[in-house]
Order: sequence, then structure tokens, then C-alpha cells
Amino acid sequence: MSPEAGPQRPHRVRVAFPIRVRGMNAQSKFFDEETETLLVSPHEVMTRLRSLPELDSDVHVTSLKNGLGGTYHVAWLNAEPRDGYYELGLEIVEPEGDLWEITFPPPAPTEQETLAETWLACRRCGQKIFTTVPEAEAEFLRQGFRVARPCEQCRSTTGWEFTVPETETAPEIGKKPGVDQRAKGRAPLRLRIKVVRRSFGAASDDICETENVSRTGAYFFTSQRYQLGEIVEVVLPFKEGELAIPVPAKVVRLDPSVEGHAGGVAIHFLAADNG
Repeated sequence: MSPEAGPQRPHRVRVAFPIRVRGMNAQSKFFDEETETLLVSPHEVMTRLRSLPELDSDVHVTSLKNGLGGTYHVAWLNAEPRDGYYELGLEIVEPEGDLWEITFPPPAPTEQETLAETWLACRRCGQKIFTTVPEAEAEFLRQGFRVARPCEQCRSTTGWEFTVPETETAPEIGKKPGVDQRAKGRAPLRLRIKVVRRSFGAASDDICETENVSRTGAYFFTSQRYQLGEIVEVVLPFKEGELAIPVPAKVVRLDPSVEGHAGGVAIHFLAADNG
């Protein structure tokens, strides 16, 4: 599936259909598991499994509502589990019927689909590219994300994984709170920040206080567990009862607990990339 084809495809629908998935896991052992969909389209399924199949392998999906099935290709996966489940994106190879029995609304003629963008690194040669990922959506792009793509340097299709460019990472982890060496121009401002996190269609708020802020990002401590590469929405500064439009941001650094503080989280405002 190419990025150019993305805007023409029908919308994905966020719905939890009960399904059965059968295939071979990464240890070449057969698995047969009942789960549910996260997103569906006529040609794709996003779901989660306790078993982890190989990237680029095939599995069989059956709808537990109507008994219809089809063979699907593992287009992407998260090799690191979340709450005991691995997230997967599956593309239809050979349908055996209409599994979902719903009508998918086509995008409006002038609507351009918002494609997830991220840095990917070839797992064979290490080459890094910033690219759109039409196979997935922003909420699934985090540490452990892998997708099969052609690599010009390797001259073959290889596995690519989510990465963070060196300019967005810290040279060291575990510095004293309030000391941030990731970039110049950061001010040690303590402001209330509201972080809206979304997982499987549900939103949750994390209200904290920043340690420092810059034009392109912020750093704060939190008791919640974040994922590297996680896409969030941020209100900064946050004032209770005041209407504010959140801005998208990406988690680009995670620090362990330091000197009695909760874990540190650095975010990069995605809106800053446009200005």
C-alpha cells in the first residue's frame, strides 16, 4: 500500500467486532485466538492479539458475528505488548465474504486523509527516513512498531521500525530534575499542563506541571506510564474551566524516576514542525 493511494480509500470505522484469528506465531507455533477489532475498512483490520505473528506473514480472520472469513497479511505490528496484547494491522489478501456487513462512507471529494508520519529505521542497514505510514494511524506509532518496506540501500524488502531522530533525543538520561540538555532556548517554567491521551477510542487526561518549556516542546514529570512515540494532545498553560484548543504532540523522551520524582516525559509539539 503506497502513501499516494491513502486519500482515495474509504474511511476506517472504529468498531469492536468479535473475531477469531488463526496463524503461526513468531516461534512457528500455531495459535487460535478470539479477540475484537479496533478499526476496520473493506480492506484492512486493526486488532490486538496475545500471540505475536511474524511481520509479512498471513493469518486467517473469521467474524464471530456471521461466520465469514478471509486471509489477511500482517502489514505492521507492535512487537512490544500493551496490557498483554500486541497491536496488528492486517490487509486483506483473499476475502471469503463480507465479514463486516456495514457500509463504509467514502471520503468527501475535497477531503485529504490525515496520514500518520514518523521516522522509520531499516532494521538491516539502519537507514532512517521520515515518511507517511498509511498502514497505521498515529495512535499506533510507538516503540516496537514495525512495518515491511523496500529499502534502497539493502535493495530488498526489509523490516522497518519506529525510531526517534538523534536531534530529538537526550544525550543522557537521569539528569537532575529541572536540568534539560536536549536543546537550547528552554526556560525553566513551571506551568500546569493537560495531556490528553487516547487508547482504543477512550480518552484520558493527565494534568501535571512542566519543568521546562520551549517553543517546540515541554518536559514534565508524571506518575502515568507513557510510550515512546505516543501521540497526545496538549493544553499549555492549562487553566481549569477555561476553553482552550489542544495541540498535537509526540513523546520523544522517557526518563526513569529520579530523586523521588515520578518519571520524566519530553514532548515535541507537532504544530511546531509547520512553523
